[in-house]
Amino acid sequence: PQQDHKLGASWFLGMDVSRESYRIQRSTEDTQLLSGATSGVALQTREEARLLAGAQWSVGSHLAVRAHVGMGAVRERLSSRFVGEEVSSLPMARPGGV
Repeated sequence: PQQDHKLGASWFLGMDVSRESYRIQRSTEDTQLLSGATSGVALQTREEARLLAGAQWSVGSHLAVRAHVGMGAVRERLSSRFVGEEVSSLPMARPGGV
């Protein structure tokens, strides 16, 4: 972090990257609706990357308050592990918050 103390705060610039994966068990009705699907398991993956900028104020020697804003992109994908079908793979811009 940049240690330039303006307005009594330490300012920082950083990046946050995360990836989550879930296995989803399909019901018998779902397998019948999807022609050619032989697997009852689907894999959902979510990838997110954000660029952050913010400030941190120290309160005593063991406590700090941090506020940040950021902008990022999210990619969600739903696919069958054995069949190879891909339902959604669209990158989206996602604003950050405080």
